[in-house]
Amino acid sequence: MRFKKKVPPVNRISIPDTPRVPMNQALVDLGRFYQSDSPRVLAPKINAARDFLINVIAPKVLALENGLQDGVEVLRLALEEEPQAGKYFNTLRTMMEQALRVKMANFMSQHCELNAEEKLIFMDLALTRDTQDKKQLTLADLIKELGSDPKTPMGNNPDVRPGANPRQLKRQQMAQLNRETNSMIERNKKNPNDKG
Repeated sequence: MRFKKKVPPVNRISIPDTPRVPMNQALVDLGRFYQSDSPRVLAPKINAARDFLINVIAPKVLALENGLQDGVEVLRLALEEEPQAGKYFNTLRTMMEQALRVKMANFMSQHCELNAEEKLIFMDLALTRDTQDKKQLTLADLIKELGSDPKTPMGNNPDVRPGANPRQLKRQQMAQLNRETNSMIERNKKNPNDKG
C-alpha cells in the first residue's frame, strides 16, 4: 500500500474579471466607424462611376456597334452582296476607343479630384501610353505612298475598265485602295522607320 502524502490546501488568489481589450482596439473601433460611415462616404463616388458608364460609355459603344451592323445590312441589301468594310469598321472602333479614352481620362481626373497640374500629368500619361511607339500616318503620307493625286483618289488604276457600270467601278476602286493600303501597312510594319 502506498502512502499518500498530505498536501496542504493552496490559498487561491482571485483575480477580478476585467474585460479583455484587444491590442488593436483602436483599429477595431475605426473599422466599426467606417463600416457604418462608408456607405454615406462612398455612395456619391459609386453613383458617379455608375452614371458615367451608363450615360457616357455604353450609349456611344452600343450606338456605334448597332449603327455599323445596320449599315452593313443596308449595304448588303443595296449591293446584293457582302460589303468588304471590315477594315473601316475596325478603324471606327479604334477611333471610338481613342475618343472614349479621352472621356475616361477626363472623368478619372475629376473622380480623383486632381488639381490642374496633376490633371495635366495624368492626361499625358493616360493618353500617350499606348501611342508612343506607333508611327502616326498622315493623309499626306498616304497620298504620297499611294502615288495618287488628291483630286482623283485612285490615281492611275489599271484595274478600272472603261465602260464599267458605276457600281462595279466603285467596287474596283475600293478593292484597289484596299490592296494599296494593305501593302503600305505591311511595309510600315516591316520597316517602321522608313518614311517612303
